[in-house]
Amino acid sequence: MKIIGLDLGKKTLGVAIASDEITFARPYANLKFAYEDYKKARTLLLEILKKEEVDEIVIGYPLNMKGTPSEGTKTVDDFIDKLEEECPFPLKIHKIDERMTTILASQELHASNYKAKDMKGIIDMVAATKILDSYLERNKRK
Repeated sequence: MKIIGLDLGKKTLGVAIASDEITFARPYANLKFAYEDYKKARTLLLEILKKEEVDEIVIGYPLNMKGTPSEGTKTVDDFIDKLEEECPFPLKIHKIDERMTTILASQELHASNYKAKDMKGIIDMVAATKILDSYLERNKRK
């Protein structure tokens, strides 16, 4: 069994992956698509789901700092609904609070001496890793 973490942006979808035997996430891909072309994002994601035989997804859920829905929560909800319709096999999908994940990813990359222009292409993938790591930590598999 494999599980992936997702960080959905307006032009990129960060993807991280972990398997049952591994208790930490690793960066997998940073999928690029035209501005708000979520159909293309789902098409690219479905290819990964099939290739990697994924049966569980953890997606960052963009809440505001008070913990209430933000502008992005509807986008994520719509993305999930359409993904479930388009996916030919059953998936477990978990939403997880993604507050601060992009900031933490940015700090981690900066500490690793990445320049701002280099971080732009991978930050969503690193944020997806943080999202998945957070889920794995909370739900230690035995």
